Amino acid sequence: MTGPGHLQPIAPQECRQLLAERVVARVAWQSSQGLLILPLNYRFDGDALWFRVDRGSVLAELADGRDVAVEIEDVDETMSNGWTVLVQGRAGVPTEAPDRAPQPWAPGERELLIVVEIHSMSGRSVSAA
Repeated sequence: MTGPGHLQPIAPQECRQLLAERVVARVAWQSSQGLLILPLNYRFDGDALWFRVDRGSVLAELADGRDVAVEIEDVDETMSNGWTVLVQGRAGVPTEAPDRAPQPWAPGERELLIVVEIHSMSGRSVSAA
């Protein structure tokens, strides 16, 4: 049985546009504490994602060069629709800082700059109607 809804891929250029328009994401990786998914604010420059972390936090493990997945989304539960963009890549400490580094929303010292070099990007939209 099929209904009037849809589940469709989002074109790569639109994925990039959505990443550029948003500033909050969730990053997932295999940490020393097990599999973790944590929110953060980021900046997207068209080729990579950038964010700052506290050197004493579990997120600082990403400086060691870890494979990560980063996800952004928009969901309208009332209308039963939404979209998601998934980025997969390798996190690490950049050799150069970007022109505009992201400013963290979380309080405290967040002096460690992390970059995610993007290996793949995909997105999809879904609607029940």
